[in-house]
Amino acid sequence: MLLLFQPFYSTFLGVFTAFLDGIGMFLGPEIAIFLADYYLIANQNYVAEEFTKVDGKYWYRFGINWLAIVVWGISVISYSIFKNISVIANTVGATFVAMTLAAILYVGLAKLRKR
Repeated sequence: MLLLFQPFYSTFLGVFTAFLDGIGMFLGPEIAIFLADYYLIANQNYVAEEFTKVDGKYWYRFGINWLAIVVWGISVISYSIFKNISVIANTVGATFVAMTLAAILYVGLAKLRKR
C-alpha cells in the first residue's frame, strides 16, 4: 500500500519540470485560442451581455465551442510531439510552437466555418 504513495519523480526539480510541462501542454494552447478569438476573430469587440444568452451572439451548439475543443486537443497532442524534437525543445520550446499552431488552426477553421 505504501508503494502507491511513492512519487514518480525523485527530485523536486523533476516534479517541478513535470508541472511546468503540464502547464505548457494544457494552458498554452488554451490561452492561444482565447487570444486568437478575441484579437483575430472578434476584433476586440465582445459584447459582455451576449455571453449569458442562449442562442445569443456567442452561443455554440449545445453551448460548447466544439471547434475550440478540437483545436485544443490537437494542440495538446502536438505539444507532446514537439517537446521530443530537440531543435524545438532546445530553442523556443514546445509551448510556443503548440500555441502558434493552436492560433493558426483556430483562426483558419473559424473563418472557414463562417463561410
